[in-house]
Amino acid sequence: MNRMCRIYNKVAMMLISALLMVSCALDNPVEKQEIMTFQPVVNKARASKAITQSTEYLTTESFCISAFYFTNQDDATPQTNYIESNVVSHNGTVWNTPTDYYWPLSGYMDFKAYSPASLSSQGAKIEYSNGVSLLNYKIDSFEDTQVDFMYSEPLNDKITNAEHPEEVGITFKHALTQVAFTVEPQKYFTTTATDGTTNQVTITIDKLSLRNMYYRGSFSQNPTPQWDVYDEKKQELYHDACLIDYTLLNKEPGQGTKLQYDGTNKPKSVPVKLNENTDLAALLIPQTLNQEAALDVTYSVTQTTKRGDEVIVEPYTITFSNSINIQGNPKQVLEMGKKLVYNIRIGLDAISLEATYGDWSGNEEMVEPQ
Repeated sequence: MNRMCRIYNKVAMMLISALLMVSCALDNPVEKQEIMTFQPVVNKARASKAITQSTEYLTTESFCISAFYFTNQDDATPQTNYIESNVVSHNGTVWNTPTDYYWPLSGYMDFKAYSPASLSSQGAKIEYSNGVSLLNYKIDSFEDTQVDFMYSEPLNDKITNAEHPEEVGITFKHALTQVAFTVEPQKYFTTTATDGTTNQVTITIDKLSLRNMYYRGSFSQNPTPQWDVYDEKKQELYHDACLIDYTLLNKEPGQGTKLQYDGTNKPKSVPVKLNENTDLAALLIPQTLNQEAALDVTYSVTQTTKRGDEVIVEPYTITFSNSINIQGNPKQVLEMGKKLVYNIRIGLDAISLEATYGDWSGNEEMVEPQ
C-alpha cells in the first residue's frame, strides 16, 4: 500500500511539473538567439526635442516602446507584455533596448511606442487597449514648446515571430500643432531725394508673444487620437489657470530678424529666426482658440541718411508694438499634426497678418488664408 502511494505521489508530482512547464511556456515564450532591433521613422518630420522638418529620426534621441506577445494572430488581447515601456536608443550601430530581447520561436508580436522617452517622467504610458496616453500634459514654458511629442502608428498586422523582419519599423505621428512665423515688409521703404541723399530704412522683428493660449490637456490614442483640453468651464476642478502667454522671441531693438527684399527690391518673405541657425517655431496643444488669443509683435524701424557712403544723419531707431487677435485666423482650431504659419507683413507704423495651414514641413496648404 505504501509503495502504491509512493508511485501515485511520483506520478502526481510529474503531472504537476508538466503543468508548471506548460504554464511557464505560455507566460514566457521560448526564445531564439536573434535580438530585437528597431528602425524609427517619422510621418512628415523626425521626432526630436527640437522641431525639425525631415523624416529622419535623430540617433541622439530615444523613444519608449512596448511589445505584446500573442499565441494566435486573431487573439484580441495579448498573452503577455513581452517588453514593457522600455527605452530604445541608438548604440552606434542599431536601435535597441539596454537589455537585449530575443524573438520567440512562435506566436505573434505587436508594438506601440511614443517619443521622446523623457515623457515617461510626465506620465506618458502605453497599454495595449488604449495605446499611448499622456494625461494632464502641460506646455507652460518656451522650452516645453520645443518638445516634439509623438505616438506610433498601429502596425498593419501582427508580426509573425518565426518570420520576423531584421528591424521592426516604427512610424511616428506628431501629436501637437506646430506654429511658425515668417515676416516681410509691406513695401520698399528706402528712398532717394533729388539732392542725392538716401534715406535708408531697416526693419527688424524683435519680440513675439502668443497670449491666452491653452497650455494643458490629455492625449489618448484609442479609439481615435484626440486631445481633451481643459477649458474655462473646468477651471474649478484644477488649481491653476488654463491659459498662458508664451514669450517666443525676445531680442534687443534692431537685433531680431531683418526684413528682406529680392534683387529688384520687391518684399521677400523669410522665416523669423530664433537664432542664426534656427527658425522660430513652437509646438502647442491642439485646441479651439480662446476668443482673446492674440499675437503680440514688437519691431524696430531704423533710418540712416547717406550721400553715397557718407553718413549725413546718424541712424536712429523707433520701436513699435502691435497686438493682433488670432482667434479664427485662419480658423478657430489648431489641428493635431498640422503646421500653422503666420506671415507678418510690417509697415513703418502698422502690421497685418496672414495665416496658412500646411503639412508638418509646410509643403501643403490645408486652409486658405482669410
